Amino acid sequence: MSSINCPTSQVLNRFVRGELSVDEADLLVEHLDTCVDCDHTLAKLESHVILPSLDEDPVQARFAAEPQCRELVGKLQDRGASRRDRFRAEMSAPPDRIRDYELLERIGQGAIGVVFRARHTHLNKLVAIKLLMKRTGDDEAIEARFQREMRAVGGLEHPHIVRALDAGVCDGISFLVMELVDGLDIARLASRHGTLPVADACEIARQAALGLHYAHQQGLVHRDVKPSNLMLVRPHDNTPLVKVLDLGLATIQDQADELHLTDAGQLMGTLEYMAPEQAEDTHGVDHRADIYAL
Repeated sequence: MSSINCPTSQVLNRFVRGELSVDEADLLVEHLDTCVDCDHTLAKLESHVILPSLDEDPVQARFAAEPQCRELVGKLQDRGASRRDRFRAEMSAPPDRIRDYELLERIGQGAIGVVFRARHTHLNKLVAIKLLMKRTGDDEAIEARFQREMRAVGGLEHPHIVRALDAGVCDGISFLVMELVDGLDIARLASRHGTLPVADACEIARQAALGLHYAHQQGLVHRDVKPSNLMLVRPHDNTPLVKVLDLGLATIQDQADELHLTDAGQLMGTLEYMAPEQAEDTHGVDHRADIYAL
């Protein structure tokens, strides 16, 4: 498989199901990190493959036929498609620089934003910077909410949480600067190697729970816990370490539904891992929604 040409939908489906060889998966991951179109296609495929289709299970099909269920799924899909298209257009030609950060290369693409390897021009320090969707207006309440949430996240110091180093808005683009970690998110780990051994899955969940528990003690709720927001990193002593990504961004995403601060392409979370009460009341969930998702 070429790392330059876009893969077929059949190859992407095999990747989602963990059916590619390690070499094939590695090439595809490299391609996904630089191709927005393929990454969006993969996200759509994952939404149908991570959990069995409701229509394929005769028991679940009864619930899938309910008007409320169809309405919720339809809203999620429509909202995701329109915002993904707008976000893709905005990020087709990203800026070369955000304030004091020179953007070096795209290293990831997610529902909330695009991640770049960047260099602080004065400190010569490498970081990861996530660019979020442009705001559609100049609302001071949006800016205040963003700064407030990022201050809370910036105060978190825990081995199982990716540290936030800086945040702000530049030319209408909200950005979050994070420590640059060497690793692989759990969604792609599972896509490469298939179903994880029970012991490994339990250890990943245990470490993620430690990070989330600390965040909950500080009054923060993630609200979008999923495999792609859990990063398996390789520290210097080669002991696998799980870090939680995107703390605080899910809360900001809530404001975006009405004030257009950011784009998550989702309704306050990801459908496959969303607590039932979160689908009904996105404003009122607490730490129990994170426990459900985990």
